[in-house]
Amino acid sequence: KRMAEGYRFATLTQDRVNDWFHHLDTVFVNTPRSYFEKHFYNDPATDLEAIQVAYDTATDQIAATVRVFVRKLYLGKEIVTAGGIGEVSTNPKHERKGLASTLLKNSIEYMKAHKIQISTLHTGSAAPVYQKLGWRSVARWYMMQTAKEILDSPTLLPEASQTIRDADLQSDEEIQRLMKLHAAYASRFNGPFVRDDPEYWRRWVRVETDHFVILQDAHGDIIAWMGLRSHKKDKSKIVVQDFGVRESEFESDRGHRSFQILIKHLLERMRNEVGDHHQILASAAQFQNTTENNIDEGTMYLILDDQLQSRDLLRMFHGTDSPSPNTSHHLFLPVDDF
Repeated sequence: KRMAEGYRFATLTQDRVNDWFHHLDTVFVNTPRSYFEKHFYNDPATDLEAIQVAYDTATDQIAATVRVFVRKLYLGKEIVTAGGIGEVSTNPKHERKGLASTLLKNSIEYMKAHKIQISTLHTGSAAPVYQKLGWRSVARWYMMQTAKEILDSPTLLPEASQTIRDADLQSDEEIQRLMKLHAAYASRFNGPFVRDDPEYWRRWVRVETDHFVILQDAHGDIIAWMGLRSHKKDKSKIVVQDFGVRESEFESDRGHRSFQILIKHLLERMRNEVGDHHQILASAAQFQNTTENNIDEGTMYLILDDQLQSRDLLRMFHGTDSPSPNTSHHLFLPVDDF
């Protein structure tokens, strides 16, 4: 491990997990400790070796940390191993010592050692730090409408044979059906995480959505699914955490009708907590026929695999040389945010 005067670099050990939570709670003042605890204990892929830590040698306190979330993602009809970079944090007393950069370099070594092909993260003002180490931005577009605009739009109701119900993400049978449908849907895009572990649905997806519903046909077969949650930082925004449709609906209209039915149903249900001016955010890539779009350039990737490095990064994710809200295939579903 790299060394810096006054600091010891190591991977997290079980006996220091509570200290690690305390560090995160101290640095991320607007994010509750419970957020980090959920992402640690609810992630079936949690690996202590994937959590890099810098200790102050004088006090043995945690000065900085970086975590790799071990994942897989869909890319060009293939599945590649991925490492999500999160919990990047330095105690204010130890800033400007290069600790985060050192921990990120250690994290790259960890990913290469574990044959992780690509790294991903989402950031804002810290983008230059990651660019220096090789990460590159790939734009995503999202739609934003007010709750009033959606609720005042012409009513779309399920067909007489269709019903809407709450998803049961404790049920093995339900999870298996959703896993299969999600794989078929998400593999049409570039960037969504693979969800092939039932425990991930049960422990992560279930907890990361406040409202998760299913549109089903007369036979009980799933047509579409949707999960909603308030934005974790801006409570005036509601995020479509998850959405997908079965193949026939995608071929028909990319699931647009099912989306309208479910979003309106959920907003009606949430009338007591959603005001007219709440903003509803959803990915534009899922529909590719939208007129009102906003751009997010905070998603970044670092290619670690030699074969992938020979391909153009932007084309690899957008699926086109001329990306736009109506052509890009770059998708990340917020329920998988880390």
